[in-house]
Amino acid sequence: MEGTLFKYGPGSAHLAFKSANHKHHVVAVGGLTDGMLFSKYLPLLDQQLSPSEISLVQTLLTSSHRGWGTSSITKDAEELNILCRTLRKEHKSEGVVIVGHSTGCQDAVMYAKNYKTDASAAPLLGVVLQAPVSDREFLSMLPDTVERTLVSRKLIKDNRPDDVAFRAMSIDGAAVTASRWLSLAEPGGEDDMFSADLTDEELKEKFSGLSGVPTLLMLSSRDEYTHPSVDYLEMGNRMAKAIGPSARLAILEGANHAVDNHAEDAADLISEFVMGLVG
Repeated sequence: MEGTLFKYGPGSAHLAFKSANHKHHVVAVGGLTDGMLFSKYLPLLDQQLSPSEISLVQTLLTSSHRGWGTSSITKDAEELNILCRTLRKEHKSEGVVIVGHSTGCQDAVMYAKNYKTDASAAPLLGVVLQAPVSDREFLSMLPDTVERTLVSRKLIKDNRPDDVAFRAMSIDGAAVTASRWLSLAEPGGEDDMFSADLTDEELKEKFSGLSGVPTLLMLSSRDEYTHPSVDYLEMGNRMAKAIGPSARLAILEGANHAVDNHAEDAADLISEFVMGLVG
């Protein structure tokens, strides 16, 4: 892949890589522990978008790589807003589509809720939620979650939400604050958007920012991060219903979480969706 690496904000992590030099942009946002090139479908997507004069933008956030444990999706959305403002001001962007992967889906939802009407940012044309999976449900399957939650609750009770509760050695060694852990692991946390026990009304409230925004929900039928008790297809239908008529649900049969085993299919779906918005 060839393109331009540029700084979009004041932070040391505020870097983005833009392929080609077009006026419509697809902004790819990875999940926990991710950075650029978080899936094999990204180079393929870039190859499909460029002939249609659409640039792929891969971004780093403060939460990228090991930064996830001390950040939040509110901060992620704020940084995406800085990026989209920079794309409009310095790169003449006429519109963006945000592609969120895994926890990047929460970022995309939060961005739409907080910033879709920001006239200083490139217009939000649409959103792709690729592998929107409940972090809470996944973490419930890990043996150290109960202990980590108890430690984090104690820090919150002591009014120390930003203190590091532990290092997530079983994940990537990241330092994790009490507030971020409970956001991911507790019911009702800021990150808790895709859990099966959320009511239809709660889902509708979570997705309120996507109302009227063309949204592609892209689920993998063999996503290894889903809880075995969850009917993921049914959950996809519920999420689409909560978003409303602007949502479209697509299931990648046999695909895993990062769709590395169905990269071409993922690139095809996303490019088709994006070109339908831009063209």
